[in-house]
Amino acid sequence: NKLIASPDFIAPHRHEPRDFTRERTLTFDRLIMFLLNQIKCSLQSELDRFFPLINFAEAGQRIVTNAALSKARKKLKASAFIELNEQSLITFYEDFPVQKTWHGLRLLAVDGSKVELPNDIEIRDKFGTGKMSDCPMGLLSTLYDLNHRLWLDADLSPITKSEREHAVKHLEKTKEGDLILYDRGYPAFWFFALHRQQERDFCIRLQRSLFPETDDFFNSGESEKIITLKASKPRRRDCRKYSIPYHPFTIRLIRVELDSGDIEVLATSLLDTQQYPAEIFSDLYHKRWGHEEGYKHLKIHGELQNWSGKKLATVFQDLHAKLLTLNLTSMQMAVAQVRVDERTKNRKHRYQINRAQALSRMKDTMIHILNRKDPTRWIRQLIGSMAENINPIRPGRKFERKHQQRAGVRVNPTYKRGW
Repeated sequence: NKLIASPDFIAPHRHEPRDFTRERTLTFDRLIMFLLNQIKCSLQSELDRFFPLINFAEAGQRIVTNAALSKARKKLKASAFIELNEQSLITFYEDFPVQKTWHGLRLLAVDGSKVELPNDIEIRDKFGTGKMSDCPMGLLSTLYDLNHRLWLDADLSPITKSEREHAVKHLEKTKEGDLILYDRGYPAFWFFALHRQQERDFCIRLQRSLFPETDDFFNSGESEKIITLKASKPRRRDCRKYSIPYHPFTIRLIRVELDSGDIEVLATSLLDTQQYPAEIFSDLYHKRWGHEEGYKHLKIHGELQNWSGKKLATVFQDLHAKLLTLNLTSMQMAVAQVRVDERTKNRKHRYQINRAQALSRMKDTMIHILNRKDPTRWIRQLIGSMAENINPIRPGRKFERKHQQRAGVRVNPTYKRGW
């Protein structure tokens, strides 16, 4: 609350020194609150709902117009939400006592997802369009905490950008003691060497015939093997491009048989076979699916592609505001889950909080929390409400993956719902 009203915070996140200095109704902190409150309807409807919530107007009274909001947003940098997210993550990891790990390691994942963007000339010029559509498309790449459902880093780029290039940037947000999961689009000699240089552990799915050193293992039937990768001339060239040492290094290969009978081969830097036996890696790699579920939650329940503006700046504001809102939701859920675990410890199944309902509870409550000198009562009510919406966890349940467009993923801006 204090941070978003602080001149020291406002200064680096406005475009001009004169921005947000005059007495206006839509101040910097109110604009931040408004954008964090899950904009889903027309902007004017949202504005007319917002100001009564901060006790600034009577219900039905129009205080700020859509045009005034557009002018205010031009002054705001999306970096404000990025810094707020970083500060909230630091607080969570330092202060929350129940940290979940995998064999003592913080479990992260990196992956990308295509995002449909507003059909604006500026956006088309920057991002280009998809192969099957004239609509602008972007590649959203993220670093995700699988156990706590937190978005640690995000980068939106043209769809032609390499996922490995994104991953290099995400690696800067990791630390010693992290284990990063990757899908099969990421492996490369230089990519492994970079993790070795920065002392980051990884687990990556390999494609067949990617490395000559791994071909024999694919055909051998062995459950695991430690191999040494050496730098050929092309590999040395790739390493020099990224200023990475290309000394030989070892990786561990692990064969995983799926329920379907298909075989996957994983490469990992975790070489200790006693501490990390091969049989635990099947369940480990399955946890990467949590990142896919995170994207689904972001796009469907978070309505990421329901953009509140058509300009490039508003796209980045929306993206990082929604990631921050989802993270704040996950942090409240973590506290509420402790209550749920205690209350349901004698039941047959474990129970988890309904994620969609938790995000729904954040709507408007976020404004009350950010607009009060002492928001404790609102936070307690929010956590209590989340703890009441729970579902049983039934181990072993599996559903066939369906590759179809989901209703509500894309919202036509011409037909945004009213209240």
